[in-house]
Amino acid sequence: MPKWGSANFEHALTCGLDLVKNGHGKPDKPNPLLRRTVTGQSKPMDATAVLFANEAFYYIFSQRDFAAMERLWAQDWPVLCIHPGWPALTEREAIIESWRRILQNPNTPAISPHYAKVLRYGKLATVVCYEEIQGRLLLASNSFVIERNEICIVQHHASHCANPPPPETKSNPAMQ
Repeated sequence: MPKWGSANFEHALTCGLDLVKNGHGKPDKPNPLLRRTVTGQSKPMDATAVLFANEAFYYIFSQRDFAAMERLWAQDWPVLCIHPGWPALTEREAIIESWRRILQNPNTPAISPHYAKVLRYGKLATVVCYEEIQGRLLLASNSFVIERNEICIVQHHASHCANPPPPETKSNPAMQ
C-alpha cells in the first residue's frame, strides 16, 4: 500500500484521479488495482483500493482540487456529510457546495489522515481514521461504494476526539 507522501503515491495522483476512478483515464479499461473490486461485486470491496480512495480524498483536499472532490462524491447513492460544527448535509448539491466553500477558503487548514482502518460491508466500505489539523486530531469516517464502476464516497463525518491515540511511530504504521 502506498504511504501518504510517497513518490509513487503522489505520482499516481498527479496522473489524475482517474487512477482511483476508472483505469488511468480510460472509462472502458478498469484500473487493475480496482479490477477485483469492480468486477467482483459479490465479494467485499478490496481493502487496498478503499484505502487508496481514502488517501485520494485527503490528497484532493490538500490540493484544494474542487473538481476532483466533486467527481469523487457519488451521484446515485444517498450521501451524508458532517463537517465539525456543521449540520448534517444529506443532499449532494449541499455537500458539493460545502466542499467548494471549504476548498476555496484560504484560511482552511491542511489535513492529514492517520491510523486508517477499513471496515468492509459487502458493497460498502468505511474507513475510520484520525484527521490531523493544526496539531489536533479529529475522528473521521469515510464510506465508499462502487458506482458506475468507480469507487465513490457516500459519507464523510469528522468530529472532535476527546481521547486521541498516541502519535504515530515507525513501528506503528498509519495504515492498517
